Amino acid sequence: MTGPASDRAIIFDVGNVLIHIDFEKVFQYWASQADIPVDHIRDRFHVDSAYQQHERGEITASQY
Repeated sequence: MTGPASDRAIIFDVGNVLIHIDFEKVFQYWASQADIPVDHIRDRFHVDSAYQQHERGEITASQY
């Protein structure tokens, strides 16, 4: 064994943990960049109970 391990990276879960994300603003920005109606973006994102469980780490990615 050599010496103690050195940290090479630190990963933060920033989205709605360290900062608030306003998804409506995100959808509006994406739509403006893609030159499509915001409804086309918004309608494809569903925040259901499975999504919320996955975000909280209660279910795995494969269960989601």
